[in-house]
Formats: sequence, structure tokens, C-alpha cells
Amino acid sequence: MTSEHLKRKPIVLHIITGLGDGGAEAVLYNLIRSAINFEHKIISLLGPGKYGPMMEAEGFEVFYLRLQLSLPSPMKLLKLPYLVRQAQPDVVQCWMYHADLLGGYAAWHADVRAIVWGLHNTTLDVQSSKWTTRQLVLLNVRVSDWLPHRIITCSKKGGVIHREIGFPAEKMVLVHNGYNTAAFIPDDTARTSFRAEFNIGDDQLLLGCVARYAPQKDHHNILQAFTKVIKARPNAHLLLIGPGLTTENTEITAQISKKGLSDHVTLLGPRLDIPMVMNGLDLHVLGSAYGEAFPNVLSEAMSCGTPCVATNVGDSATILGETGCVVPARDSHALAAAILDVSQQLSDPAVQTACRAHILQNFTLKHMVAGYTQVWRDSIAEIEGGCLTPKRVKAKHFACHANIIYRRLCNHIKQVIDKIMRR
Repeated sequence: MTSEHLKRKPIVLHIITGLGDGGAEAVLYNLIRSAINFEHKIISLLGPGKYGPMMEAEGFEVFYLRLQLSLPSPMKLLKLPYLVRQAQPDVVQCWMYHADLLGGYAAWHADVRAIVWGLHNTTLDVQSSKWTTRQLVLLNVRVSDWLPHRIITCSKKGGVIHREIGFPAEKMVLVHNGYNTAAFIPDDTARTSFRAEFNIGDDQLLLGCVARYAPQKDHHNILQAFTKVIKARPNAHLLLIGPGLTTENTEITAQISKKGLSDHVTLLGPRLDIPMVMNGLDLHVLGSAYGEAFPNVLSEAMSCGTPCVATNVGDSATILGETGCVVPARDSHALAAAILDVSQQLSDPAVQTACRAHILQNFTLKHMVAGYTQVWRDSIAEIEGGCLTPKRVKAKHFACHANIIYRRLCNHIKQVIDKIMRR
């Protein structure tokens, strides 16, 4: 590094699609608070969401581009390279597909070459992914051999899938998500308080699912499984926690009523006291159908000593290890059987101990911070040292025209908008 770099902390500019209540967003928030040897600045392509105000309250510099991703403004896109240049980053860390492409192009246009992409998805099939998402991924594949210097994937399965569709294997680095095990800790007082809030006795089996309401999360599968659980455990109760899971959601309330579960299911909506929630549950259930990479809620529950049952999507099996149970996706019979099986083991203290021990050994914030910071330091050093892969050397003459490419992209979007307006 130059003497100038040695006098200050390296600056990491994070460009993320949005800052709503999602897994990647939570990982970013925890990462910037923990990677204290770097200075962090953030650009959200969308608005503040949940985490923007929280980041600002912590003293981080956050800018909101407020794009409409379905029809982004060319003028706002052209502003992105200016914001990158203004941040004077040593490395640009992009998060998720939109930010990987747009943030990557903007960084190159702003003469930043230490560009790191982040992949946080595992499913790109026709049934589960939008057409626009699949086209975006194909665009990313076409430029992935020269635009990013490194590509971080948070899950093994995600890495395999992205390599299969054309992302360069030699650039990919696996960095699992990490968790604040000091915040997510077994707490008997929290457990008692949370259960008292809903008048749940110690003799009742309390299940919960912390996940936003979306097709990917497959709440229908959980409800279907729960109808079978109730027959064996009539006093069981299920809490559904997350955005969209309120009584205003007529779709899910109709499902609950139709299945005769109105007295056994409570919709809580989003909660901020997730450590208390996880302590209050006997068992956390994640019934996702597709798309998960490294679901945070499983590690958060296990860090509190709460066992989990999950569908075999993304790296759920890696997270659970030898604890809990993993079942096929979209199989309510298997999910119900697993819930009943694991619930029989809850009286054994060793079950809770094993859950937390597995997270402490493999998925702490310390592990994650070490992984990201190593990639950032290596990228900065290799770029400054002129270390480019053969493909990057070959592409360098083309990539130096990123300014033209970026403007063409903006002009194309403007032409699309003009066509729509003339209709």
C-alpha cells in the first residue's frame, strides 16, 4: 500500500440493492459495525428501508438513489459513478444482482478496480425466478470475467449453481454469514416473558417461523404441516413473524381459517426483539420452497439454543449440522414428521447446548468479518500491484470504455421509457 493508505483506514463503499428487512441487508448492517479496521460508506439503489436509519444512527454515511428497478431513471444511474468517485473508496463491495451490475459498472466508470460482487441467492430456475431476474443474471455472467475482481458467495450451494451458469470459479470465494452470538444467547428470563405475552404455558409446544410473507418462504407448506402436528399435539401453537404476516393479510388469514387453525396460529408481523422471540420458541421452523442461500434465522435461533427444522434449500443443512432436522422442500408430511420428532427431544438440555455450540464453532461474526476483510485486503493489494487475471488483461482494453458502455445502458433505458410514454 502507499504511504497515504497507511495513514488512514481503507474505505469500503457498499452498494446494495435496498436496505429493507432482508437477510443480506442484516448481514451488511452487522458487518459494517464489526469490521472496524475499515471505514464504511453505503449507497442504496432504493430507499432507506429498515436498515438505512439504523446505519445513520450508528454514524455511517448512507446515500439513497431511490431508483425504480423495474424502470430506472437514466439521470439517477448517471449520478451513481459520481457518488462512487465522491466516496473515494479503496474497494467497492456490491450486494445482490442489481447492485452487482449497476454498482460494478459505476465503480469502473469512477476508476475503481477493486470491485467485489456479492451473491446471495441459490435458485434461478424458470418456475421460481422472475424472467427479469434471470435476464439480469445472464448480463452479470457476460461481464463477470472482467468486471469484478472477486465474487463472494455466502453459501456452498449458491457457489455451485452460479459456477454452473457461467460465473468464473477462480474468482469465487465462500464467506458464510456470521452472527452476533453475544446478542443471540440463551435467556430464560426472555423466554418466560415472551411466552407470558401470548399466554403460552411451559407444557405447550410453541413453534415459530421468522420470515417475510413471500412465495419463496412457503408459509402454506408450514400451515399444511401444522394441521398434522395439531392432531398429535393438540395444545401446540404457531407464531408467524415477519413483514406481511398480520391480520390485514387476507390471503393467509383465509388459509388459516380454512384449515381450522384460527385458535392455534398467531400472526405477529415484524418484530425487532428477535433474540427474545427465538428464546421464547421451543422450535423454529423454516419451510422455504426455493431461493435461500444461507438463511440467517436458523443460525439466530440456534445461537439462542433453539433447535430448528428446515427444508433442504440453500445451505440449511450446513447450518443445522448434526442438530435439528432437514427435510425436502414442499413436503408437508415430512415437515410435520420432523417437527414431531425433534419436539420429542426438547427435554434434553444437550440438544440446546449442541445448537449453540455449532454456531459458535462455525458461524460467528468474527468468522465472517475475517473472510470479508481478507478479500478486501487481497483485492486492494492485487490491484495496486497490477495483478490481473489473463481474462482481465484481455478485457482491459474493452473495459476502459466502461464510460461509453454505461452511457449506452442509460440511453437504452431512456429509449424504453420513451417508447412506453408514446403508447
